[in-house]
Amino acid sequence: MERMIHGWMTAPLLGALLLAPPALARPAAELDATGNGLLVLSYHDVRDDVREKSDADAYAVSTQNFAAHLDWLSTHGYHPVSLSQLIKASRGEATLPPRPVLLTFDDGLRSVYSRVYPLLRAYNYPALVAVITDYVDMAPGRTIDYGYRPFGHDDFLTWDQLREMQHSGLVELASHTDNLHHGVQSNPQGNHTPAVITRIYDRRRSATKPPASTKHACATTLAAACSASRRNWACARRPSSGRMRPTTS
Repeated sequence: MERMIHGWMTAPLLGALLLAPPALARPAAELDATGNGLLVLSYHDVRDDVREKSDADAYAVSTQNFAAHLDWLSTHGYHPVSLSQLIKASRGEATLPPRPVLLTFDDGLRSVYSRVYPLLRAYNYPALVAVITDYVDMAPGRTIDYGYRPFGHDDFLTWDQLREMQHSGLVELASHTDNLHHGVQSNPQGNHTPAVITRIYDRRRSATKPPASTKHACATTLAAACSASRRNWACARRPSSGRMRPTTS
């Protein structure tokens, strides 16, 4: 069984601040984004049963609490923005609204479609979904050790669901690698760190693999993610809103 490693995330564009969902419980003054400030709220799984027990998944938030997060943002004058808007703002082509917020969802879990997407539509909020392309439409019978139980086909998004969300104009898609979202041994002591940023320790040779090996692995996973994306969707920027829309051929 493959094992996913948590606790890391590729830095989003503009080097934005990452906040876990519970951060919204902190005083509002600590969350205030002023001037060119940007808040990034990074989510993973959203489930109905999180509040019913001491949850084993520290990266999950309940559907009720997630809805409360969106309501809090709306009530306190925050404005969710798309990645396209951020890109335009970074180029000086657009101005961000007051208190901009980027909502991100990592790993491509099915709950993004079943629980998050309906709420995004209700609030008309844009979001960025970063998928592990190797897990999309996962083959039946294959499982991933998600840290507290095996995850399989029904736990991850399908290409059809991704296309539907993208076509809405609210959801932009990004790569969270193709197959490097797992830990690899990085030293003789047996510590594991994210494969995408680690020079693998070769136990047989008692040596760390050369940088070229890591670069090759990164290039390979980027190529695989791009290939999967091209096969399953195509998109172009919508000049009026800065969001993404599907291209037609």
